[in-house]
Amino acid sequence: MRLATDVYLPAGGRQDSRFPAIVVRTCYGKTRDTHRLTHWVYRGYALVIQDVRGRSDSDGELVPFYYERDDAYDLFDWIIEQPWSDGNIGMWGASYLGYTTTAAATSGHPNLKTAISEVNVGSPFFMDTVRRGGAVCSWPLLSWTLAQSVSNRVDHKVFRGVTVDPDKVVKTRPITEIPSKIIGKRSGPWDIWARHYQYDEFWEHCDNTSRGKNVRIPMLILSGWHDGDALGVQETWRFLTANDTPGRRIIIGPWPHDLNSFRDCGDFEYGDNAVDYDFDTRTIRWFDHYLKGAENGEDQKPRASFYLGGKGENKWYDADDWSPPEAKLTRLYFHSSGKANSMHGDGCLLTSPVDGHRFDSYVYDPQNAGRGEGKFEPSVLNEQHCRQDCLVYETAVLTEPVAVAGNLSTEFYAASSAVDTDFFVRVSDVDEHGIARQIAQNGIRAEFRNWPETPSAPLVPGKVEKYYICLHFAGHVFQPGHRIRVDVCSADYITFFPNTNTGVDPYTDPEPIVATQQIYHGKDYLSCVRIPILYGKV
Repeated sequence: MRLATDVYLPAGGRQDSRFPAIVVRTCYGKTRDTHRLTHWVYRGYALVIQDVRGRSDSDGELVPFYYERDDAYDLFDWIIEQPWSDGNIGMWGASYLGYTTTAAATSGHPNLKTAISEVNVGSPFFMDTVRRGGAVCSWPLLSWTLAQSVSNRVDHKVFRGVTVDPDKVVKTRPITEIPSKIIGKRSGPWDIWARHYQYDEFWEHCDNTSRGKNVRIPMLILSGWHDGDALGVQETWRFLTANDTPGRRIIIGPWPHDLNSFRDCGDFEYGDNAVDYDFDTRTIRWFDHYLKGAENGEDQKPRASFYLGGKGENKWYDADDWSPPEAKLTRLYFHSSGKANSMHGDGCLLTSPVDGHRFDSYVYDPQNAGRGEGKFEPSVLNEQHCRQDCLVYETAVLTEPVAVAGNLSTEFYAASSAVDTDFFVRVSDVDEHGIARQIAQNGIRAEFRNWPETPSAPLVPGKVEKYYICLHFAGHVFQPGHRIRVDVCSADYITFFPNTNTGVDPYTDPEPIVATQQIYHGKDYLSCVRIPILYGKV
């Protein structure tokens, strides 16, 4: 297998000069970003950029995720044999390149000494990207996959939804025929994923968490509150923490997937401090320290730095870890009189659960599914919150600022009339005008509720089951006069293909059925959202 690789070396050195190498492995074409990357060459590094399998000038077939660990290992072996190599290798990548970087780190290659991973895509089953929470991702995944499948070069107009209509794409059936009907040809990645609905050897081979113990190098992790791959970043940080990886550091800003690009995101204004003027020089110092041994203090920096956004804040904080140890994990419990349907219902969030139990119910029809935004920025959710198939719970009006900093999660109890279904949970900030803006979200497919301990388990209709979902992290101040809102629903068709409620492989195009969902709460069923509060009281 021949993989196209460009090598850039510093000019003007002796013929026998040796350099540490910085490696980038890309699916977007190795010449695309050289103007952003060659500054490392001017700093005395060899820059090695490689097209991954099946992309641009490399041989083979693109099988996203599957070969990245092994191909990186082979590339490292080749580098250390070159006369210009001093044997020290670092790696950098963002988005899918962040996955190639993280996967390479899990290879445990002895010559890889450090890595910088920005907005990294996570493991494709359950964690991020392809099968988040076990559900089948739709437009955010299809936009990338179709763009990669037009040819061996990326079609960025497809990627951005310019030449194709996202709504039309995700409503096309059968699911397996979407590429043929939309771009006029089959997609290798799409066909491969369709053959692997259940978790199997294919997905296990792509998994980074199970190999996290192999990462024993310092890694710098960067992301943003509104990053579409924040859940992948959180996965990476979890296994680095679980294995006490030395030298790990995380920086999280108030940004979308394009890091350090804006001072504002959606309707949220983050102020002048939102632009990190040290962003690029930090990566240079990081590589200088870990690849050249420069004593520049990079190893003495705080483990975590995060931006706390909101009126009266909008500034950077340092912490000894992530989530910040000083943030108090607070449970806000679901409660209602059984009529929490829509934002006009009686759902509320309490700091203590009530005695006994109650439940709220809604009817989920896959052929009348709700539509989210397909993005992770602070989108306005009021339209979704007006639907009767959306349960809404919220706090009383806040009387003081409440700062949230850390990882959010939810634990709830639910029953369904179906043998399988989906549940999605979102946290939003409701302002004094009643406008709800998204802060965090995620979902789960019921049959994978106990994954990985139990790979797949159909529901018993009517039986109450416990669900746990890791939501997006956040660094946000809820202002006085605002409310914290949590909603629960079963569909977001622009982000996930609607569950047919049949328990049948969705790639076989089963006929959807309607399901009745029940969310239980009270002391007997402690359904809640867990929020790390830095200061303030709900």
